[in-house]
Amino acid sequence: MSEEKPTHILDEIPKCQTLKNLKYLEIENVSLRNPISDFFDIPEVNIKRDTMVEDEILIMKEAFLANANAKKWQMDIQNSGDYGIIYEALGRIRFDFSTEWFFEIPSSEEIFCIRISRACWTFDTISFTRMDFVDVPENALIR
Repeated sequence: MSEEKPTHILDEIPKCQTLKNLKYLEIENVSLRNPISDFFDIPEVNIKRDTMVEDEILIMKEAFLANANAKKWQMDIQNSGDYGIIYEALGRIRFDFSTEWFFEIPSSEEIFCIRISRACWTFDTISFTRMDFVDVPENALIR
């Protein structure tokens, strides 16, 4: 049995011009409580969150659709419990792609994928990634 390391919580990274100018942000071993919107200007984000709620998933989805700079946002969520919140926000998947949703990006040749996975015993990972249309499984695109 592996020993679980305690996660430290950082109430907030101060929002400043430097944060807006970053191209990549990765923070490990600390769970952040910043609003998700604080990171929308950063193309690639990999952070840990204590929890995530349905509204945040929908806000991230809309922000990813609207932001051509967004390449990959990944959140490790400590207290996700189950995937119910994600399924409520995004809907059940019709073609048995149980952990991936593929969305068309208006006026773009790209699509984006929302993927959930079990990262380890205590964390689930939700990632938002831009990708080429050719990489989408047949009949999986949500229009």
